[in-house]
Amino acid sequence: MLALVYGVFGLVVGSFLNVVIDRAPDKESLLNPPSCCPFCGRRLTPQELVPIWSYVVLKGRCRTCGSQIPLRVLLVEISTGLLFAFLWQVIGPCFQLGLYTIYSCILLVITVIDLEHKLVLNAIILPAIVLALLAIPLQYLVKPTPLSHYALPYLLLGKT
Repeated sequence: MLALVYGVFGLVVGSFLNVVIDRAPDKESLLNPPSCCPFCGRRLTPQELVPIWSYVVLKGRCRTCGSQIPLRVLLVEISTGLLFAFLWQVIGPCFQLGLYTIYSCILLVITVIDLEHKLVLNAIILPAIVLALLAIPLQYLVKPTPLSHYALPYLLLGKT
């Protein structure tokens, strides 16, 4: 049940990831202006911001000008929701879940921007590196892992 709730949270995050995917390549603000149709500029209503539902109800088109909303919007929302539910199911509530969730979102954004624009943005990569450098020592504080688990024989033989 909680995996489903986390999955629904993933749908909302996926909606935000679409904003990042649309605006980051052009170095636009993620907060201003509020979400609007890229064709006619009309600000989206709260009902039009509901993940998946609004795309289906509007049949993938802007309510005002009728312009096609990219299928990618729907696919990113669905992928993020499924990814969150999967991570909850496999990892469960712990520190690593947060890290894996954040990095999954970062990788999804990088992948989609790369596919659409042939760009891998430093504005996304550099904060991810800083996060990793901070998260590594934090993982040892939260749940210490014996160094022997990192030895090659343990990895190859699957011993824990």
